[in-house]
Amino acid sequence: ASATVTAGTVSIGLTAASGNISATWVDANGLAPIPGGTVTASTNLGVLTNVAGLTCTNQSCTGTLPIGGVVTVTVTGGGVAGAGTITFSTNSVSVTKAFTVTGTVSTVTAKMQTQTAASTTYVDSATPNATTFGFNTNVGAALLVTPVDAGGNVVSGVSPTVTILPATCASQGAVTASPISATNTSARIVLTVGTASAGTACVATVTANTKTTTVNFTIGGTFSSTTSTQTISAADSDIAKAQTVTVTVKDSAGLLIGDGTAVTVVPSSGAFVSTAATTVNGVATFTYVSPGSAQTVNITSIVGTQTASKTIIIGTAPAPAPAPAPAPAPASGTFTGTVTSAGVNPVTWNGGTDAQLSTAVTAAGGISATAFVGGQAVVYIPGAPAFVNAAWVAAFPSGASSGTILLVVK
Repeated sequence: ASATVTAGTVSIGLTAASGNISATWVDANGLAPIPGGTVTASTNLGVLTNVAGLTCTNQSCTGTLPIGGVVTVTVTGGGVAGAGTITFSTNSVSVTKAFTVTGTVSTVTAKMQTQTAASTTYVDSATPNATTFGFNTNVGAALLVTPVDAGGNVVSGVSPTVTILPATCASQGAVTASPISATNTSARIVLTVGTASAGTACVATVTANTKTTTVNFTIGGTFSSTTSTQTISAADSDIAKAQTVTVTVKDSAGLLIGDGTAVTVVPSSGAFVSTAATTVNGVATFTYVSPGSAQTVNITSIVGTQTASKTIIIGTAPAPAPAPAPAPAPASGTFTGTVTSAGVNPVTWNGGTDAQLSTAVTAAGGISATAFVGGQAVVYIPGAPAFVNAAWVAAFPSGASSGTILLVVK
C-alpha cells in the first residue's frame, strides 16, 4: 500500500566510498506485507552492489520482498560525480531516494573554533576564517575542515591534516570525524598550544587530498591584574533604553586576551541583562538597560582583581528640530483668493504692474478691480481709456503694492 525510504547515504565518494539506502513497505493496515513479491531497485548514477535477497548488475537489482518488508542496497560511486536517484518498486508501489556522488576535492575550507576551559563544546570564533584571537592556555582551539568538489558537494573519505608554522605555535591534537563521511561532513582538528611567546603570528595550513587552505592566528598573553588593560565601550542614551556594552581586554603587550576570560560588569544605576560574560577575540559583550530617570551612570568592569570604569549620561536632550523653511512669497501679478462667482469677490493682490493687474482680472473673468485709498474707492477697468483709470494711476503710479485688498467684480 505504501513505502518509505529510511535515512541513508546522501553523499558518497567518487569511487571507493559507499553507503546503504533502505526502503520499507507496509500494507493497507500499516503492517508488514506478505513476503515473496518481486522487488526491483534501479539507479541512474553509481553502482548497486549485491545484498542479501537481491541480485544486482551495475545499476539495477532484482529479488523478492523479505519478511518485514525492508530492502537495502549498497550504492558505490561509479567514477562520475553528480546528483542521482534510486527507485525501489514492488507490486506497483514505488519510492525514490536522492543522493549525491561527489567528485575529487576541488576546494578545502577551514575555520577556527574555540572552547573555553569550562566548556565541552566548540563554537566558531568571532572571525573564524581570518582569526586573530589570542590562543593560549585559557582556551581550546580547533580547525573545522570541509573538503568539497567542484560542484560544492562534500567529499567523503577524506582525512585532513594541518601543518603549523612556526612549529612552536601549536601542534595537531585529536582529529574527530575523520575520514569525512555522509553523516560527518566536516572534520575537527584540535590544536594544542605550544611554547611560542605572546604575540607570535602563526599560520595553520590545512591539507585535504593535496588541496590546501590557511588560517592565521596569534598566541595571546595571559591576564595580569597589574599590566593588562580593560576598555569599556558604552554610549550616552535616553532613559529606559537598551544598548550593547562591550569590554575589550588586552594583555600587558597590548594583545587581545585569550577567549574565555571572565568579565563582570556592575552599573551604579540601571541594569545589565547578565552581569557576567567571557571574552571572544578579546571582547566581552553585555546588554545594558538605562534607568527610568535622567542621571549620570558609572559602569565598572572587573577582571580578576582589576577594575575599569566608564561614565555615561542618561536622559540627554535631543537635538532641536530644525526650524521649518519659510513659505515662499506669492508671485507678483497674482491674487491670493479666488474669483468664483458673479458679483463682488474680495481678494488680496500680490503686487505687480497695472498691465499684470489687467491680465489677472481678465483671466479671472472679472470686469473691474476696486481698492480703497483714504476711505475712497478707486476703480481699475482693464482695457478702459486712460481717463477712466486716471484716479487709479494717480493712487498707484507704480501699480498696487502686495497686500492690497481688491474687490473684483465678475
